[in-house]
Amino acid sequence: MRRSFNVIHIATAYRFDLFPASTAFHYSQLERGVEATFDFMGEPLTCRMSSAEDIILAKLDWYRIGGCSSERQLNDITNVVAVSGPHLDHEYLKTWATKLGVSELLNKALTESDT
Repeated sequence: MRRSFNVIHIATAYRFDLFPASTAFHYSQLERGVEATFDFMGEPLTCRMSSAEDIILAKLDWYRIGGCSSERQLNDITNVVAVSGPHLDHEYLKTWATKLGVSELLNKALTESDT
């Protein structure tokens, strides 16, 4: 159905949020993702993680879709920019912000965090 869903490991109550790829932006996220391995109950678990740029763009898009009212999305964006600021690929951010219709929101987020 191409909608996000959760998987919950009952024994530990770990929750995994899954977002199936359904748009060009989603496929771009997958291409740029970085593999990371984590310890999960004593076993290695390798996952593909979104880049900081893609997290910012996705959260800006969710913020826009939600009527620009989610403080959680804004806080998350601010935190990602604060941690990754000097290393962000601004050209990639600008390109996808234009395609997603969040250019003004991106400019505001970057300006407010002095990146």
